[in-house]
Amino acid sequence: MKGSANVLATALFLAAALRADTTETRYFSAALSPANETHAVTGAAASGQATMTLFLRRSDAGAILSGTVYFHVHYNFGSAVTVTGLHIHQGGAGVDGPIRIDSGITDTNTVAAQGEGNLFRAVEVSGGAELMVLSGILAGPAGFYVNLHTSANTGGLMRDQLKVAEQPVPLCNKCGKPLDVRGRCRSCGASPTKGPAKPPQRPGQKPGQAPARAPAAAGTPKPRQAAPRTLAAKDPDFGMFDDEAAVAKQRASRASKTVPPPVPQGKANRKPTPKPKSPSPEEVGEDEFWELVE
Repeated sequence: MKGSANVLATALFLAAALRADTTETRYFSAALSPANETHAVTGAAASGQATMTLFLRRSDAGAILSGTVYFHVHYNFGSAVTVTGLHIHQGGAGVDGPIRIDSGITDTNTVAAQGEGNLFRAVEVSGGAELMVLSGILAGPAGFYVNLHTSANTGGLMRDQLKVAEQPVPLCNKCGKPLDVRGRCRSCGASPTKGPAKPPQRPGQKPGQAPARAPAAAGTPKPRQAAPRTLAAKDPDFGMFDDEAAVAKQRASRASKTVPPPVPQGKANRKPTPKPKSPSPEEVGEDEFWELVE
Protein backbone atom coordinates (compact mmCIF):
# COMPACT_ATOMS: atom_id res chain seq x y z
CA MET A 1 0.00 0.00 0.00
CA LYS A 2 2.83 2.33 0.88
CA GLY A 3 4.58 1.56 -2.41
CA SER A 4 1.44 2.40 -4.38
CA ALA A 5 1.18 5.72 -2.59
CA ASN A 6 4.79 6.57 -3.51
CA VAL A 7 4.17 5.72 -7.16
CA LEU A 8 1.04 7.91 -7.20
CA ALA A 9 2.89 10.81 -5.59
CA THR A 10 5.69 10.53 -8.14
CA ALA A 11 3.22 10.48 -11.03
CA LEU A 12 1.44 13.56 -9.71
CA PHE A 13 4.77 15.37 -9.31
CA LEU A 14 5.83 14.56 -12.86
CA ALA A 15 2.44 15.61 -14.22
CA ALA A 16 2.68 18.92 -12.40
CA ALA A 17 6.20 19.46 -13.75
CA LEU A 18 5.02 18.81 -17.29
CA ARG A 19 2.13 21.23 -16.90
CA ALA A 20 4.59 23.88 -15.63
CA ASP A 21 6.70 23.84 -18.81
CA THR A 22 4.55 26.28 -20.75
CA THR A 23 6.31 29.06 -22.64
CA GLU A 24 5.34 32.43 -24.06
CA THR A 25 7.09 34.92 -26.33
CA ARG A 26 6.25 38.63 -26.38
CA TYR A 27 7.69 41.43 -28.54
CA PHE A 28 8.21 45.14 -27.86
CA SER A 29 9.74 47.95 -29.90
CA ALA A 30 11.22 51.40 -29.30
CA ALA A 31 12.28 54.09 -31.78
CA LEU A 32 15.39 55.54 -30.14
CA SER A 33 16.08 59.25 -30.62
CA PRO A 34 18.22 61.90 -28.87
CA ALA A 35 15.14 64.16 -28.79
CA ASN A 36 13.52 61.82 -26.24
CA GLU A 37 16.25 62.34 -23.64
CA THR A 38 15.36 64.45 -20.59
CA HIS A 39 18.62 66.40 -20.93
CA ALA A 40 19.74 68.29 -24.03
CA VAL A 41 21.75 66.23 -26.53
CA THR A 42 23.19 68.57 -29.13
CA GLY A 43 25.27 67.90 -32.22
CA ALA A 44 24.55 64.16 -32.16
CA ALA A 45 23.39 62.63 -35.43
CA ALA A 46 22.10 59.32 -34.08
CA SER A 47 19.02 57.13 -34.35
CA GLY A 48 18.09 53.56 -33.57
CA GLN A 49 15.36 50.94 -33.66
CA ALA A 50 15.18 48.63 -30.64
CA THR A 51 13.37 45.28 -30.63
CA MET A 52 12.97 43.64 -27.23
CA THR A 53 11.95 39.98 -27.16
CA LEU A 54 10.77 38.42 -23.89
CA PHE A 55 10.83 34.63 -23.74
CA LEU A 56 8.93 33.50 -20.62
CA ARG A 57 8.41 30.19 -18.84
CA ARG A 58 5.27 29.99 -16.73
CA SER A 59 3.98 27.67 -14.05
CA ASP A 60 0.68 25.83 -14.23
CA ALA A 61 -0.87 28.70 -12.28
CA GLY A 62 0.44 31.28 -14.80
CA ALA A 63 3.24 32.73 -12.68
CA ILE A 64 6.49 33.61 -14.47
CA LEU A 65 9.20 31.18 -13.34
CA SER A 66 12.07 32.46 -15.50
CA GLY A 67 12.71 34.34 -18.69
CA THR A 68 15.20 35.59 -21.24
CA VAL A 69 15.31 39.17 -22.51
CA TYR A 70 16.81 39.65 -25.97
CA PHE A 71 18.15 43.12 -26.87
CA HIS A 72 18.39 43.93 -30.58
CA VAL A 73 19.23 47.51 -31.52
CA HIS A 74 19.84 48.60 -35.09
CA TYR A 75 21.75 51.89 -34.77
CA ASN A 76 22.94 54.66 -37.09
CA PHE A 77 25.67 56.93 -35.77
CA GLY A 78 26.98 59.88 -37.77
CA SER A 79 30.38 59.61 -36.09
CA ALA A 80 32.39 57.12 -34.07
CA VAL A 81 31.00 56.50 -30.57
CA THR A 82 31.76 54.24 -27.63
CA VAL A 83 28.64 52.58 -26.26
CA THR A 84 28.89 52.29 -22.46
CA GLY A 85 25.38 51.14 -21.56
CA LEU A 86 22.13 49.66 -22.87
CA HIS A 87 19.31 49.17 -20.37
CA ILE A 88 15.61 48.92 -19.75
CA HIS A 89 14.63 51.64 -17.26
CA GLN A 90 11.39 52.02 -15.34
CA GLY A 91 9.78 55.40 -15.86
CA GLY A 92 7.47 57.35 -18.11
CA ALA A 93 8.34 59.75 -20.91
CA GLY A 94 10.40 62.70 -19.68
CA VAL A 95 11.34 60.92 -16.45
CA ASP A 96 14.75 59.52 -15.51
CA GLY A 97 14.03 56.15 -13.95
CA PRO A 98 16.17 53.42 -12.39
CA ILE A 99 17.74 50.58 -14.38
CA ARG A 100 15.67 47.41 -14.19
CA ILE A 101 17.31 45.11 -16.78
CA ASP A 102 20.96 45.53 -17.78
CA SER A 103 22.21 44.22 -21.14
CA GLY A 104 25.77 43.76 -19.84
CA ILE A 105 27.34 46.66 -21.75
CA THR A 106 29.14 48.78 -19.15
CA ASP A 107 31.97 51.29 -18.77
CA THR A 108 34.42 48.36 -18.61
CA ASN A 109 32.68 46.31 -21.31
CA THR A 110 32.16 48.87 -24.06
CA VAL A 111 31.28 48.59 -27.76
CA ALA A 112 32.94 50.76 -30.44
CA ALA A 113 30.43 51.69 -33.15
CA GLN A 114 30.21 53.94 -36.18
CA GLY A 115 27.75 54.25 -39.06
CA GLU A 116 25.06 51.55 -39.28
CA GLY A 117 25.19 48.37 -37.28
CA ASN A 118 23.49 46.10 -34.78
CA LEU A 119 23.79 45.28 -31.10
CA PHE A 120 22.65 41.89 -29.82
CA ARG A 121 22.52 40.88 -26.16
CA ALA A 122 20.66 38.17 -24.21
CA VAL A 123 19.97 38.40 -20.47
CA GLU A 124 18.71 35.52 -18.31
CA VAL A 125 16.14 36.54 -15.69
CA SER A 126 15.43 34.27 -12.72
CA GLY A 127 15.40 36.46 -9.58
CA GLY A 128 12.25 37.57 -7.81
CA ALA A 129 12.69 41.33 -8.38
CA GLU A 130 13.52 40.96 -12.08
CA LEU A 131 10.60 38.59 -12.58
CA MET A 132 8.34 41.31 -11.20
CA VAL A 133 9.84 43.67 -13.81
CA LEU A 134 8.86 41.26 -16.58
CA SER A 135 5.31 41.16 -15.23
CA GLY A 136 5.31 44.97 -15.13
CA ILE A 137 6.45 45.24 -18.75
CA LEU A 138 3.70 42.86 -19.85
CA ALA A 139 1.09 44.82 -17.91
CA GLY A 140 2.21 48.33 -18.89
CA PRO A 141 5.09 48.66 -21.38
CA ALA A 142 4.65 52.45 -21.60
CA GLY A 143 6.03 52.68 -18.06
CA PHE A 144 9.44 51.39 -19.23
CA TYR A 145 11.94 52.75 -21.73
CA VAL A 146 15.14 51.66 -23.51
CA ASN A 147 18.14 53.94 -23.12
CA LEU A 148 21.49 53.75 -24.94
CA HIS A 149 24.45 55.47 -23.26
CA THR A 150 27.81 56.51 -24.71
CA SER A 151 31.07 57.83 -23.28
CA ALA A 152 30.20 61.33 -24.55
CA ASN A 153 26.60 61.15 -23.27
CA THR A 154 26.77 59.17 -20.03
CA GLY A 155 23.21 60.10 -19.10
CA GLY A 156 21.93 58.66 -22.37
CA LEU A 157 22.31 59.39 -26.08
CA MET A 158 18.89 58.22 -27.27
CA ARG A 159 15.84 56.54 -25.73
CA ASP A 160 12.16 55.69 -26.24
CA GLN A 161 9.25 54.09 -24.38
CA LEU A 162 8.41 50.44 -25.01
CA LYS A 163 5.44 49.61 -27.22
CA VAL A 164 3.75 46.27 -27.89
CA ALA A 165 4.84 44.90 -31.26
CA GLU A 166 4.05 41.95 -33.47
CA GLN A 167 6.62 39.32 -34.29
CA PRO A 168 9.32 41.34 -36.04
CA VAL A 169 10.32 40.82 -39.63
CA PRO A 170 13.98 39.73 -39.93
CA LEU A 171 16.19 42.69 -40.73
CA CYS A 172 19.31 42.91 -42.85
CA ASN A 173 22.48 43.00 -40.76
CA LYS A 174 24.04 45.36 -43.31
CA CYS A 175 21.41 48.07 -43.80
CA GLY A 176 18.71 47.19 -41.27
CA LYS A 177 15.92 46.96 -43.86
CA PRO A 178 13.43 44.04 -43.92
CA LEU A 179 14.45 40.80 -45.63
CA ASP A 180 12.27 38.87 -48.04
CA VAL A 181 11.05 35.30 -47.49
CA ARG A 182 14.35 33.94 -48.82
CA GLY A 183 16.46 36.02 -46.45
CA ARG A 184 17.62 38.48 -49.12
CA CYS A 185 17.63 42.25 -48.76
CA ARG A 186 16.01 44.10 -51.65
CA SER A 187 17.46 47.42 -50.48
CA CYS A 188 21.20 46.66 -50.51
CA GLY A 189 21.23 43.28 -52.29
CA ALA A 190 22.75 41.33 -49.40
CA SER A 191 21.87 37.62 -49.39
CA PRO A 192 22.44 34.81 -46.89
CA THR A 193 25.72 32.92 -47.21
CA LYS A 194 25.37 29.53 -48.91
CA GLY A 195 28.02 26.92 -48.34
CA PRO A 196 31.57 27.62 -47.15
CA ALA A 197 32.92 31.14 -47.27
CA LYS A 198 34.98 32.05 -50.33
CA PRO A 199 38.76 32.39 -49.82
CA PRO A 200 40.09 35.94 -49.61
CA GLN A 201 41.17 37.51 -52.87
CA ARG A 202 44.93 37.87 -53.23
CA PRO A 203 46.62 41.03 -54.50
CA GLY A 204 46.59 41.13 -58.29
CA GLN A 205 43.94 38.42 -58.56
CA LYS A 206 41.08 39.26 -60.90
CA PRO A 207 37.45 38.70 -59.80
CA GLY A 208 36.41 35.12 -60.55
CA GLN A 209 40.01 34.03 -61.23
CA ALA A 210 41.24 30.95 -59.38
CA PRO A 211 43.94 31.81 -56.83
CA ALA A 212 47.48 30.91 -57.88
CA ARG A 213 49.21 28.23 -55.87
CA ALA A 214 52.01 29.27 -53.61
CA PRO A 215 55.47 28.26 -54.99
CA ALA A 216 57.04 25.21 -53.40
CA ALA A 217 59.94 25.75 -51.03
CA ALA A 218 63.46 25.23 -52.37
CA GLY A 219 64.58 21.62 -52.19
CA THR A 220 61.07 20.26 -51.81
CA PRO A 221 60.52 17.35 -54.23
CA LYS A 222 57.53 17.68 -56.48
CA PRO A 223 54.84 15.06 -55.97
CA ARG A 224 54.63 12.42 -58.69
CA GLN A 225 51.62 12.72 -60.91
CA ALA A 226 49.92 9.63 -62.21
CA ALA A 227 49.77 9.17 -65.98
CA PRO A 228 46.45 10.29 -67.37
CA ARG A 229 44.09 7.40 -67.96
CA THR A 230 40.93 7.61 -69.97
CA LEU A 231 37.94 5.36 -70.18
CA ALA A 232 38.48 3.04 -73.13
CA ALA A 233 35.81 0.95 -74.84
CA LYS A 234 35.11 -2.38 -73.21
CA ASP A 235 37.62 -5.03 -74.30
CA PRO A 236 37.17 -8.74 -73.45
CA ASP A 237 40.86 -9.11 -72.57
CA PHE A 238 41.58 -5.87 -70.75
CA GLY A 239 38.31 -4.75 -69.10
CA MET A 240 36.82 -1.28 -68.91
CA PHE A 241 39.61 0.98 -67.60
CA ASP A 242 42.72 0.09 -69.67
CA ASP A 243 44.73 2.74 -71.37
CA GLU A 244 43.49 3.47 -74.90
CA ALA A 245 47.02 3.30 -76.34
CA ALA A 246 47.63 -0.15 -74.86
CA VAL A 247 44.27 -1.42 -76.09
CA ALA A 248 44.91 -0.13 -79.62
CA LYS A 249 48.40 -1.73 -79.67
CA GLN A 250 47.06 -5.11 -78.57
CA ARG A 251 44.27 -5.02 -81.14
CA ALA A 252 46.73 -4.17 -83.92
CA SER A 253 48.94 -7.11 -82.87
CA ARG A 254 46.04 -9.51 -83.02
CA ALA A 255 44.90 -8.17 -86.41
CA SER A 256 48.39 -8.72 -87.97
CA LYS A 257 48.33 -12.49 -87.33
CA THR A 258 47.34 -14.69 -90.35
CA VAL A 259 44.24 -16.67 -89.65
CA PRO A 260 43.12 -19.33 -92.18
CA PRO A 261 39.65 -18.68 -93.54
CA PRO A 262 36.94 -21.02 -92.34
CA VAL A 263 35.85 -23.86 -94.61
CA PRO A 264 32.33 -23.22 -95.96
CA GLN A 265 29.81 -25.98 -95.36
CA GLY A 266 27.45 -25.37 -98.36
CA LYS A 267 26.31 -28.16 -100.77
CA ALA A 268 28.03 -26.53 -103.77
CA ASN A 269 31.43 -26.99 -102.17
CA ARG A 270 31.05 -30.64 -101.18
CA LYS A 271 33.23 -33.23 -103.06
CA PRO A 272 31.23 -35.90 -105.05
CA THR A 273 31.23 -39.39 -103.60
CA PRO A 274 33.06 -41.78 -106.03
CA LYS A 275 30.92 -44.62 -107.47
CA PRO A 276 32.15 -48.22 -107.00
CA LYS A 277 34.31 -49.42 -109.94
CA SER A 278 33.04 -52.43 -111.93
CA PRO A 279 35.50 -55.37 -111.94
CA SER A 280 37.18 -56.37 -115.22
CA PRO A 281 37.07 -59.95 -116.72
CA GLU A 282 40.74 -60.37 -115.89
CA GLU A 283 40.08 -59.62 -112.12
CA VAL A 284 37.13 -61.99 -111.56
CA GLY A 285 37.22 -64.39 -114.45
CA GLU A 286 35.12 -64.46 -117.56
CA ASP A 287 32.26 -66.61 -116.22
CA GLU A 288 31.85 -64.57 -113.05
CA PHE A 289 32.12 -61.32 -115.03
CA TRP A 290 29.21 -62.17 -117.25
CA GLU A 291 27.18 -63.25 -114.23
CA LEU A 292 27.72 -59.82 -112.67
CA VAL A 293 26.82 -58.01 -115.93
CA GLU A 294 23.62 -60.02 -116.34
